Amino acid sequence: MGIRLPGILCFLGIVGNLLALLVLSRDTSRSASLMSLKALALSDLILLVCAVVQQIVPLWCLEALSRDALCLHQGFLRVYSWPVLCAAQMASIWFTVLVSAERFIAICRPLSAPRLCTFSRVRTSIITITLASVFFNVVKFFEFETLPEFTPELNATRFILSPTWLRQDQIYRYLYNTVLFCLVIYALPLSVLTVLNVKIVRRIKQARKEWQLLNRSQKREMKATTLPLVIVLVYFICGTQSLLSFILDAVFVDFSPWLQIYTAFVNLLVIFNSAVNFFLMYCFGSRFRRLLKDTLCCTRVDRHNSFHSSSQRMLPSK
Repeated sequence: MGIRLPGILCFLGIVGNLLALLVLSRDTSRSASLMSLKALALSDLILLVCAVVQQIVPLWCLEALSRDALCLHQGFLRVYSWPVLCAAQMASIWFTVLVSAERFIAICRPLSAPRLCTFSRVRTSIITITLASVFFNVVKFFEFETLPEFTPELNATRFILSPTWLRQDQIYRYLYNTVLFCLVIYALPLSVLTVLNVKIVRRIKQARKEWQLLNRSQKREMKATTLPLVIVLVYFICGTQSLLSFILDAVFVDFSPWLQIYTAFVNLLVIFNSAVNFFLMYCFGSRFRRLLKDTLCCTRVDRHNSFHSSSQRMLPSK
């Protein structure tokens, strides 16, 4: 896949998620749905930054044959960014489940929504998911270590990534890196999302037939469900490919060329999934577009006022 396409996606995704965080932070309504979207944007931002360290920087250093300190010592960055990336990926996946669960309650269990979909409950869920993601992936800090290696092409010693005994342990690889990882990161969230969104779509189809009987609040909730459904659809497409890649990697012992290409494609999908949410929010979230417009307008007003004040100070006194 090279460096250009993943690099462009990472750059656009980082900028997009920063903008999404800025826009969503301007919301003062203490909305549970926007709170979960903010958590999703933050986890995606962290994932993309770590993806730059894990994928873009090594490829760039390899192509450029650079002797910069960053390239020579990138092994240290990769050792510590790897568990952070895994934790951010897990959090992002389960924040997507949280977004879907909030919509499920609002659409399919509207009487329970005022009690379950509160700002405090969603915040507690976000904290729980974050802590669980960190706890589940903390062991990955011990999967790799750095070793010095002299590189004749560079005429310098660089620090490379090397698997530790833990990473190579058969029991650890089977129980944690295969069974638990597949269950927690792929199988379980994909299953939950499938069940929730099938029920949501059925309820929306039923509501379309009874549209004239719905009150204003119910219609607003139905319209607000488009964005979460699209976010889940994109994740579902990317997530199923990741699950398939995970299974193929476990089945085929030798890392054949076609599997290398497919794995690179799946890694690109992971980056795409984290990079695209800002554009989905803009295209399918009318409330997000209003907040973005207000943010840009306020920025222009602030700049104008700042320039006006500076001009006043520069005027000569009579």
